[in-house]
Amino acid sequence: MGATKENPATGRKADVLQAAYLAGEASMRLIKPEHKTGDVPTTVEKILEAFQCKFVEGFTSHQMLKNLLDAEKTIFFRTSEGQKKEYKQFDFAEGEVYGIDILVSTGEGKPKPAETKTTVFRKTKETYLLKMKTSRAVYSEVTSNHGTFGFNIRSLEDEKRARMGMLECITHNLVTPYDVLYEKEGELVALFKYTIMISAGGAIVVAAPEFNQDLVKSERTLQDENLKKLVVASLKKKTPKKTTPKAGESSKEGGDKAAPEAGKQ
Repeated sequence: MGATKENPATGRKADVLQAAYLAGEASMRLIKPEHKTGDVPTTVEKILEAFQCKFVEGFTSHQMLKNLLDAEKTIFFRTSEGQKKEYKQFDFAEGEVYGIDILVSTGEGKPKPAETKTTVFRKTKETYLLKMKTSRAVYSEVTSNHGTFGFNIRSLEDEKRARMGMLECITHNLVTPYDVLYEKEGELVALFKYTIMISAGGAIVVAAPEFNQDLVKSERTLQDENLKKLVVASLKKKTPKKTTPKAGESSKEGGDKAAPEAGKQ
């Protein structure tokens, strides 16, 4: 970002950074068992409105399982036309882990692919008997070395061969590309990524970006008092304090029972 305390980010750059950061802080506090996946974007969208920003369309956040970054439970911050048929609401549950992607734009939030070729891919769950020997070799290498996680094509043994073999893999949806998308010229996009776990004591932050608000000076602020309280609320649940009876006082369990008289059986 290049900002300093003496020369902080201002204008629309500050707006989008502050909006994305606060949206992430709110999301972490809303992901808990008494809420549903749809409750998160409904509330967080109000934060973006305060900074005149929008979620980038089509990007989702997911529950994470072992060796699976995008399990069924999904948070749709802003659905694209194609995602509306997929939209479902899910209950959050204790013990679940979520990867949260907060992607915010100063523009319309409808990026489009350009001529830039991606170098990042990920293996899918689909199956297909590949015809080309090169494709089979590349797919085998991907499966052995990267599993279901994303990888850069340059990390494969032979990049030139990998690009040839990847074509058939993509055609039959064995591998999906992470396309390079562009917002309208002049607009700004901010991305914050978090990983949290829902525990009995509240949210546990596994991974979160470092963000110094002293380096960002937006002219816009949250006006809604409930949202202000939400973004600074503790991630830990408040547990009621146990009261210890004072000397001479009886506890609730034994306070109403009369003591046996001396000499009586």
